[in-house]
Amino acid sequence: MRSDVRVAATALLAPVLCIPLGVAKDKEVLAPFAHPSIFLFMGSFFLAEAMRIHGQESALGGGSETAVGADCGRWGKREC
Repeated sequence: MRSDVRVAATALLAPVLCIPLGVAKDKEVLAPFAHPSIFLFMGSFFLAEAMRIHGQESALGGGSETAVGADCGRWGKREC
């Protein structure tokens, strides 16, 4: 867990230090963090984690398996 925090902090440290050191303008340095694809992935990860916390991942997964006609019992989970 601590190594994960260190990696994230290191990844953000370089762009943040570029601004006060005058290497580049803030909009140039931080623009890659505001790409629409980044927001799409972050949003989907946040939704997935919220669903996991509240126990809704099985409801969505079971509904999609039933919709396509998959055999839910073969994976060792609950029967459809």
